Amino acid sequence: MCMTEQPIPTDIYAEAFFTADHAAAENGKLYVNGGFWNRLNFPSYPAVHTFSVCAVIHIPWRAHHQMHTFAIAFEDADGQTTPNRLEGQFQTGTSPDMRPGDSTEFQIATQVGNFVFQRAGDYAAVLEVDGTEIKRWRFRAIQVVGVPTMPPPQAGGTSGTDA
Repeated sequence: MCMTEQPIPTDIYAEAFFTADHAAAENGKLYVNGGFWNRLNFPSYPAVHTFSVCAVIHIPWRAHHQMHTFAIAFEDADGQTTPNRLEGQFQTGTSPDMRPGDSTEFQIATQVGNFVFQRAGDYAAVLEVDGTEIKRWRFRAIQVVGVPTMPPPQAGGTSGTDA
């Protein structure tokens, strides 16, 4: 059986991009709790929620040792941007054990504090690197109405006074 060699990607792209209840990026790893959700339930709106957004960005050899910018923005179903834009910079280097042509994966885990969902509906997290959109993660906020509860029936039958 002959294996054909896969072409080496030459562009920056997202290996992964998703939401989580909480996440941290440390020592080249993502630590994720409650990851990959795409639904949130709230009893009423507006609703405020705190969560994390994670990304694993593929950096090709030719893009090492350069300063890159990233931004994570949020849009509602109408394409309107929310005020929760996150921005940063990163630079990846080459380690002594890398060979020419090797790529690097860069991890991002950032907390989105006090995100205000104005209404139920569809939302998207949008990841940009160097001003170019490279990935979207769609999620939905749903209004859940509580089921009314009835008091438990009284033992012994009807209400009122017994004679």
